[in-house]
Amino acid sequence: MPTSPLKKKDDIENSPLVVADGNAEVMPPLELDDSKSSTVNPMNIEKKNIEDGQIDIAETKCMGKYEYGTKPWHIFMYAPEMYKADKAQLLNEVAAGLTVAFAQVSESVAFAFIAGVGPLLGLHAAWIIGLSLSFFGSRPGMINGATGVRAAVIAPYVAKHGTAYLFYIVLMISVFQLLAGMFKLAKFVRLVPRSVMIGFVNGLAIILTLGQLFTFKDRPNPNKPLPANTTMPKMADIPYISDGTTLGFMFMHIVIVALIIVFVPMIPKYGKNIPASLVGLGFVTFVEWVFLRPNGVSTPVIGEVSSVKGGFPVPFFSDPQYTSDLPPLSWDVIGIVTFPAFIASAAGAVEAVMTMEVVNDMTETTNEAPNQQLIALSIGNFISGIYGTMGGGATIGLSVINCTSGANGIYRLSGIIAGIAVLIFILVAAPFIEALPTASLVGVMVIVIHGTFDWESLQIIFTTFMPQNIRTKIDNLTLSCFGKKVSFSGARKIKRTDAITIILVTVVTLVQDLFVAVALGIVFTATAFAWEIGSDARVDFVDVEGEDGKVVKRIYNMHGPLFFASAQKFVTFFNPKTDPDLIEVHFLEQGAFIDDYSAIHALNVVGEKYGKYDKQVVVRHLKFKSEKLTRKASKLIKTFSIKGDEEDEKKDVVDDDEERNSGDIMVTETKSTDVNVEVEETTSTITVVETDAETLATNQVHRRNIVSSQRNA
Repeated sequence: MPTSPLKKKDDIENSPLVVADGNAEVMPPLELDDSKSSTVNPMNIEKKNIEDGQIDIAETKCMGKYEYGTKPWHIFMYAPEMYKADKAQLLNEVAAGLTVAFAQVSESVAFAFIAGVGPLLGLHAAWIIGLSLSFFGSRPGMINGATGVRAAVIAPYVAKHGTAYLFYIVLMISVFQLLAGMFKLAKFVRLVPRSVMIGFVNGLAIILTLGQLFTFKDRPNPNKPLPANTTMPKMADIPYISDGTTLGFMFMHIVIVALIIVFVPMIPKYGKNIPASLVGLGFVTFVEWVFLRPNGVSTPVIGEVSSVKGGFPVPFFSDPQYTSDLPPLSWDVIGIVTFPAFIASAAGAVEAVMTMEVVNDMTETTNEAPNQQLIALSIGNFISGIYGTMGGGATIGLSVINCTSGANGIYRLSGIIAGIAVLIFILVAAPFIEALPTASLVGVMVIVIHGTFDWESLQIIFTTFMPQNIRTKIDNLTLSCFGKKVSFSGARKIKRTDAITIILVTVVTLVQDLFVAVALGIVFTATAFAWEIGSDARVDFVDVEGEDGKVVKRIYNMHGPLFFASAQKFVTFFNPKTDPDLIEVHFLEQGAFIDDYSAIHALNVVGEKYGKYDKQVVVRHLKFKSEKLTRKASKLIKTFSIKGDEEDEKKDVVDDDEERNSGDIMVTETKSTDVNVEVEETTSTITVVETDAETLATNQVHRRNIVSSQRNA
């Protein structure tokens, strides 16, 4: 398909036309006709009407003026002339939306089964979430709908409390997402390390895999009446299918669908435009009804394990199939649904930001309004909950399909087309959905799970815990597997704390839930990082001697940040008994700063120790951040003092004049544990000593400060 000139970031950055989506994106100049062209700057779009034949941004509507793209939720992000000038890309967007819709139908049904609900709850969620987010500000190019994350989180609660509680959970999710968007919490997702992300997707893939086991349960047909005095059994009490023939053909369906999805896109020229998952589902359905059932062999189909009725959804509180089991809204119900809703909203926010990053990379565009995505998710899940669906969020896999099928990250049209197409499928294709073998959905999920799991992480973990001598031996080892070379390079080692984080998040995801796993992974990674930075903190010191050769001052130079993880170690660097009467702690080095109250307390402790010997501690050369922190906490500084650099600058000017009149100064430097800096003058000798076996940098700034401090002493 032809690509749009709007797609490449280089073209965008060099173009004079900025698109107003609330995202500050940029587009190429718009050619209106052969003689006139226009450039529009939407940063002041509300003020500017283009003159002399250019575009009139604010057109008159029946309700007054409508300014295109001035708000994130504006459906038409750009003036109509922009769409007319980019017809080729609009066709790409339509084709991409249709391709996504075919794949979304099968995935939505599969996710619904994982969640333990009927397929319509996933299908209706797909189009409601998809259209709502496209209308209310989802990132262009992203596809939203029923997700595996949502299914994995809510499945245990649906099994425990029933489907009726699901709708309250979805509504509560919308509340949490609205609060997150209003308080602009999307930025905090950047605190999630890559190792936690990998553990997150690996754990999700395993949960989705375990969810496929329910397909092999011998579930009763809900469309047939139950025997007298019996009720529908819980999923946990239903036995697995024991007939070997049925199981064999179910596995055959799985393999066929998976192979079709893998190989159809490889067809030259046309493969990428064929909805492979739909082809796979159609093929095995044909095999099931034309070859198997006429010969007395069958596998379960969707219509035999769940009810699929087309039509528009109705509010859950007026739906007869739920009203008998629907608990009245009370504080007890809110208490039950709050925790799973919080987990689902947090996991959904992480998935949304991850999906935005993927779309950013694939389309080479940017998105500056991630919080609008959360607000749009809130609106979509509220509508989805009211109309009795499982809700959803951003879908990474479908967004990738969308971008590779022609969406360029500029328009939201593909998401709108996908949502409308899914709705049409539900209205007219319900009989086809009922005829699908349940095993065929497992085939779709096999591909989804394979794409979700980070397979390279297994090599990374294996290599990280491997001894160095073995890593060296396998560094250039490669094997051939089905014509492809598999590398066992030992150069995949990462920090062991990162590898432990991947394993930790994956395991906790399985035994607890996604949110607890991610939170624990962040805490573990942050703790390991703080410990490492705190362990690297050190000081070296400079002794300043007077005319009589006696040390009158010792200057400690801090290396690394002083904060809670280095505070206790910092206190041990000093020797109040033997140090001179004046101690200065300098924060000149790069990365040396006072970061928190623990740092101030540590300096107070040092000052208190020196105070017992009537000695003074002075802190100098604070950077702006540290100076601001200590200034605001000045009442907490009790046993040490802070002197600014202004006084030092005045001294340096005086010292420069003295140096010009005092003769040459020769500085020698020795690379050893003790570094001697000798100043040839008639008045003094300066000795520099480092506590670690590293050479003290003796640049001009250090020399000048040392000399001027000595002279003033």
